[in-house]
Amino acid sequence: MTPILAKSDERLTARQKERLEMGRGRLVKVAPFYGYIACKTPFVMDSSIHPPTMATNGKVIFAHPDYVRKMTDGQVVTEVAHEATHNVLRHCQRRNGRTIRRWRIACDIADDLLLMGSHGFHKTGTYSDGSSFEMVPWSIAVALGSSVERYRNLTAEQIYNLLPEDLPGGG
Repeated sequence: MTPILAKSDERLTARQKERLEMGRGRLVKVAPFYGYIACKTPFVMDSSIHPPTMATNGKVIFAHPDYVRKMTDGQVVTEVAHEATHNVLRHCQRRNGRTIRRWRIACDIADDLLLMGSHGFHKTGTYSDGSSFEMVPWSIAVALGSSVERYRNLTAEQIYNLLPEDLPGGG
């Protein structure tokens, strides 16, 4: 497996490293293809990510330590799969000048529908601290007043073209 690191100015706790390694290991069992990709992708803990989340640049998966800490084990597995899917589908390389926020949302919708369709990943639930989470496709669909099913079996490019230019929620 590739290493799980911290940025040079941060400390990686054993618990943070253990949680991400667990996520990769469980992913190998439930979705071996995505697990293999996740195992071959370096992880870097980065507390400068705002808002706290996980992200990828197509080569490395970045994770905010607070985000990882408050997720359940199942959510860690789902997030690792989600970021690995971005890498598999080469979303960073396919942006081609598209508006960044709209492109990210289109890619998130495509990723999550693919994962939910093929491996039964769940995208809503509760964090270990009791707060709820709702992943991108569902919240965006609600904000747009449409069903996320509209985007099933579409590429990120096709979804991007269907999304309004002035997406709700700012950012």
